Amino acid sequence: MLSVLIEAREEPLLIASTLAALVPGAVEGLVADVSLMDRGMGAEAIRVAEHAGCRVRAEPLEACLSAARTQWILLLEAGARPMPGWIEEVSGFMADVADGRARGTAARLRIAVQDRPRLVQGLFLRRSLMAGGLILQKSSAVALAPAARGSLSALVKAARPIVLKADMRPRPPEGEPVRR
Repeated sequence: MLSVLIEAREEPLLIASTLAALVPGAVEGLVADVSLMDRGMGAEAIRVAEHAGCRVRAEPLEACLSAARTQWILLLEAGARPMPGWIEEVSGFMADVADGRARGTAARLRIAVQDRPRLVQGLFLRRSLMAGGLILQKSSAVALAPAARGSLSALVKAARPIVLKADMRPRPPEGEPVRR
């Protein structure tokens, strides 16, 4: 089972899209609980999280990781959406780590083809290191957290994840669309 931790700001539409993409994982029994790290969430974003049954945590990264209910954690940015096939791939990775067959102890999903920058775009578009999420054991995450100093990108660097064969639609680079 997996605890999901989403870094969230005042972006209720992006939060909702990420939560919707996680529903199949909950139905299959992979996702045990979801928490949101409050990084400037407003009342509307908190309402979306609470209506979905998520906990909202305003503590530093290390405390949020320590509070995870399971031995495995999936870290995401609000707006990131795992695509079909992620459940089997993540379950397989977790089983491989448990059996000692995995190439690494942390993983991320690959960026979906339609979201990979073209050659020229790649010169200007810089995705967050969290674009593919991060899957790792709670003990590893807690051990790496002090060196990351609250930064999920630094945690990804320290974890040195392998790339799984399931796709992720990352957080849109421009953030949440402006509502009129």
